[in-house]
Amino acid sequence: MKIVAVDPGKVTGICILITNKDNTNFVVNWVGEMRWDERFQVARALVAGTWPQRAVDPVAGPPDVIVIERFRLRQGKAYVQAGSDFPSIQVQAIIETFVWDWNRKRTLPPKLLLDGESDGLTKVVFQEPNIMSRTQMRDEDNYLLQGSEHIKDAYKHARYYFITKVRINHDHWTT
Repeated sequence: MKIVAVDPGKVTGICILITNKDNTNFVVNWVGEMRWDERFQVARALVAGTWPQRAVDPVAGPPDVIVIERFRLRQGKAYVQAGSDFPSIQVQAIIETFVWDWNRKRTLPPKLLLDGESDGLTKVVFQEPNIMSRTQMRDEDNYLLQGSEHIKDAYKHARYYFITKVRINHDHWTT
């Protein structure tokens, strides 16, 4: 299974996880950032499963799920955000549109799959930002996640999805 998680914004963090065959563990396949000026090209390639070209992809093709951090304009932030172009929402919309289009090409009628739905198409799952405070980074992944907070946030969204929605045996794991 291929899980792509994004922390959307002017600079978007991306993390790609690949699970093992029995979905009990994962490896980090790729982490990186998408710049604002490349949002259309990278988002389309992520959805199609062709990004990044330099990564070795043991699961060819599009991701099974794309996890996106949900953006909500909070009351306390409304004044600060006045005049904003809301890049987080733009990135969300771009990804959702490409997923819908990709699924449309694979099935009729076209669908945008949400959490809980599955029929072999790519689904979109939104997560609240507060899950990051409950999700730790695995020691073996720390060396990949140095630097960018956007990459760390995308990793935590991917790992949280893996822990809460994918992994079969939950007994010995903590978030």
